Amino acid sequence: EDVIVNFRHIPYSVNIDEALAPHSQLLTNILEQPDPAKMRNAVPVLGYLADLSEKTGRKQTTVPYCGDLSLTDCAQIANWVYHHIPGASKQIVNWLNCATYAHVCTIVIAKQKKNQLQEMAEHILTEPNAILQAAWLDLQLSYDPSAIDVNVDLECLGILEQRMFELSLAAGAAGNEQWGKDAGMHQDCWNPYEGLPEHWNHGD
Repeated sequence: EDVIVNFRHIPYSVNIDEALAPHSQLLTNILEQPDPAKMRNAVPVLGYLADLSEKTGRKQTTVPYCGDLSLTDCAQIANWVYHHIPGASKQIVNWLNCATYAHVCTIVIAKQKKNQLQEMAEHILTEPNAILQAAWLDLQLSYDPSAIDVNVDLECLGILEQRMFELSLAAGAAGNEQWGKDAGMHQDCWNPYEGLPEHWNHGD
């Protein structure tokens, strides 16, 4: 959960940007002027919140679903919203775990699971924007509350590994792919930096 709290330090990936960039205006509208009556087909979460508010008799804004997205995915998504949606950086409380963030997650899932959701959309759903509707359904059904249980040992090892191998100003010379080079090249030219997560390269 600390990953989500510190989302500003986890840069979004190219894939996240490609998925979300075409929807920046719609996401801005959701944050600034949400209209469930007009937008519920294009933005399923607004219909969900409107129905829930009517059922409970009070306005509902929190959305507890993030599907089976990883914590890193969730943090990168939040980082993208923070940097690309006007005003988002000054009103985090109004979008994080709310409609804007939930719809962003829905878009990412629609992109990641396009083929799988296409089949669901063709055989089950008849609404406009069927793939997006299927992605919203997946966001709710794939959410596992037990996922918040954390393996502390694994988390600590992951943090240590990132500190050892990240490319960042904070890591200094040690972060400039120097690990082990004081003893020469590794056996069979093994590169310990190959395949590392994109967000470990801070670009600074």
